[in-house]
Amino acid sequence: MSDIIKQLKDLRQDVKPRDEWVTHKRDLLVSQISSQTTQKKSSYAMNSWYLTKSFMPGGVMKFVARPVGVLTLLALFVFGSGMLSVNASKGSLPGDFLYPVKLTSEKVKVGLTVSKERKAELHVDFAGERVNEIETVLVVEKEVSEQEQKIKIAVDELKKDLQKAQDSMEESMNTTDDSEKAVASAMEIDKKTEEINVKIALNLEEVKENKELTKDLEEAELATTKTSVVAVEVMIDKHESGEVELSEVELVEVITKKIDNAEKKVQEVSETAKSAIEVIEKNELLDQIAEDEAIEEQELVDSEAAESEFSEDGEDVSGDEVGSESVADLETEVATAEEVADQQIKDDIEDKPEEAEQAITDAKELLSQGDLTSAIEKMKESTVLVEELKETAEKVVEDDILENPPVEETIVEEEVEAQEDDEEELINNEE
Repeated sequence: MSDIIKQLKDLRQDVKPRDEWVTHKRDLLVSQISSQTTQKKSSYAMNSWYLTKSFMPGGVMKFVARPVGVLTLLALFVFGSGMLSVNASKGSLPGDFLYPVKLTSEKVKVGLTVSKERKAELHVDFAGERVNEIETVLVVEKEVSEQEQKIKIAVDELKKDLQKAQDSMEESMNTTDDSEKAVASAMEIDKKTEEINVKIALNLEEVKENKELTKDLEEAELATTKTSVVAVEVMIDKHESGEVELSEVELVEVITKKIDNAEKKVQEVSETAKSAIEVIEKNELLDQIAEDEAIEEQELVDSEAAESEFSEDGEDVSGDEVGSESVADLETEVATAEEVADQQIKDDIEDKPEEAEQAITDAKELLSQGDLTSAIEKMKESTVLVEELKETAEKVVEDDILENPPVEETIVEEEVEAQEDDEEELINNEE
C-alpha cells in the first residue's frame, strides 16, 4: 500500500495538466459561481415575503394566499391611491392638472347614488362648486385671457350639472313612489339655486366691463333659473295631484318671486332692445344717404351719356343701344334681401318686449285666480322671449361694432401702428 501511495505522489509531480484545460475549467467554475449569486439576489423578494410571513398571523396569511385575498390587496392599493388623488384635487380649478379627477370623482358619487332626488341635489351642489371656482378664478387669476378660458370651462360644467338636475327632477316627478321626498328635494333645490343666482349676480357686477365673461355668467344665471323653475313645477305637480299637502300660500309666494325676477329681466333686456333699434335706424339712415348719393351720381352719368349720344351735327349715333336704367328702376333694386331681413329683425326686436310683458301680466292674473300651473307656464314663456330677444339684440349691436368701429379707437390704433413702424425704421437705420 505504501508503495502505491509513493507511486501516485511521484506521478503527481511528473504529470501536469495542459494550460488550455486549466483555463477552460476556471471559466466554467466562475460562471457557475456567478449564476448562483444572481439567484440569491433575485430571491430577495422571496426572503422579504418569508420575513413578513413570520410576523403575520396564520389566518391572514391563508387569506392573502387565496385569489380573493390578492384581489382585495390590489383593490386597496388602487382605491387608496385614487383617494389620495381625489383629496388632492378638491381644491383644483378649471385648467389645473387634477381638475378632471375632481369632475370624475363627482360623477362617481352620482353613479353610486340610487335616489333620483338625491342625484338632482348632488348635481345642484356641484353647480354651486362651479360658482365657487369662478369666484376663486376671479381672485387668483390676473390674466384676463386666463380668466375667460377657465370661467368658460366652469360655466360649461355648471350648465351640464344643472341640465342633469333638471332631468332627474322631471324623471322623479313622473316615476317617484315617494312624493313627499320629491317635494322636499325640490324645495331644497329651489333654495340652493336661489343662493347660486345671488352669487352669480355679484360676479356679474364685478365683470360687467368684460363682455365675454358677462355673457358666460348670464348663461349660468339662465341655466340656474331654469333649474329653479323645474323644482317649482315638481312642487306644483305634487300639490295639485293631491299626493302631498302643501301650503298654497307658500307656493304662491314662491311663484310670485319667480314672476318678479322674470319681470326684472324683461325690463333689463328692453334697454338692450332699444340700443339695437337705435343701431338699426342709424344704419338705415346711412344706407338711405348712400342710396341718394348713388342715385344722384347715376342721374349725372345718365345726363352726360344722353348728351354724348348725338354727334356735333345733331345726328343720333347711339344706334340700338339700350339707355341706362331709370331712377325708378334703381329705387326698386335698392330694396334688397338684406334690407328686408334687417326690417324683419327690427320688427322682431320691437315686438318681443311687449310679448314678454304681456306674458308676465298673464302670469300674474292666472296666479291670482289660483291656476298655478298656467301661471308658471306663462312665466316660462316670458323667459324664452327674453332669451331670444337678448340674443338678437346683442348680435345687432356686436355686428355694428365690428363693421363700424369707433373712430377714436381706430385713430389711436393707426397712430400706435405708425409709431411702431417709425421706431422699427429708426432701429434699422442705426444698425
